Amino acid sequence: MRTSELIEKNNELRQLLNPENEQFYSDFLVYMRLASLLRSEFKIETMLLEILNDILDAQDEGTNAAQYFGKKPKQVADELLAATPISTREILKVAGIVVTVLLFVTFLPLLVAPTATFDLGQLLILVGYVLIVILGTFKYIAHTIYQTNAKAPKLGRWLWPGVVLLVFMVPAVAIMWVHTPWQFAMAGVTGASVIVVLMTIMTLWFLSIRGKKPFFSTYLISMLCGIAGLVLRIPAVEQLYLANQNRHVPGGFLLVGLLLILIIGNLVRLWWHRKNK
Repeated sequence: MRTSELIEKNNELRQLLNPENEQFYSDFLVYMRLASLLRSEFKIETMLLEILNDILDAQDEGTNAAQYFGKKPKQVADELLAATPISTREILKVAGIVVTVLLFVTFLPLLVAPTATFDLGQLLILVGYVLIVILGTFKYIAHTIYQTNAKAPKLGRWLWPGVVLLVFMVPAVAIMWVHTPWQFAMAGVTGASVIVVLMTIMTLWFLSIRGKKPFFSTYLISMLCGIAGLVLRIPAVEQLYLANQNRHVPGGFLLVGLLLILIIGNLVRLWWHRKNK
């Protein structure tokens, strides 16, 4: 049985729980999933499904989940997590997601701008920082699930997400100003070659997932940015872009172009969704 099938089975069986047991198990499940970010997802989901079946058996016998566990649920979860080693595969999986998102946010504009420079060292530093923030965030959220003191001021509950976001953003923006020796120019033939390779990889990836709807807009925007980048790297167009001494003009055209790409991408995405309903 695959991990996705375990999760689907879990969701089906949870509907058989009574309200008290469902609340108890939901808290336990969320805590386990958040606290096990770098552990084998398959092993964690297998344990969760086994525990759910045990709770259902106890429920049929008239015993609720709290009585069945005997110990505090957080203690049980921590013992299970301690017995599950860190998974190298999960580390690579999380790191891959972070790298993909950061490349999508930071690298796509470089594909369009023919004068841009890609700083690999800066990206690696940013990836490391984001991973630390993600792990810390997951650990904190998991910790709050079983907090006994839930009487925090309403103003504090509204303000703390903004404070956390600000604390996270300041170092992230600072890292964007860091420059390392691992810089690569994205102009001319080099940039065009990188764009072609990335567009090919994105197309193969999109075909491998059979064009799933949630990823269509990502693929479309990537392709439009790639096409725009190739056009701007045509020698005549690139010279026209570079010849203008007023940097605000090409920058303005670039901004407008990116906005048009986003607008067109979303329009096509809506058309795609309606067509495939």
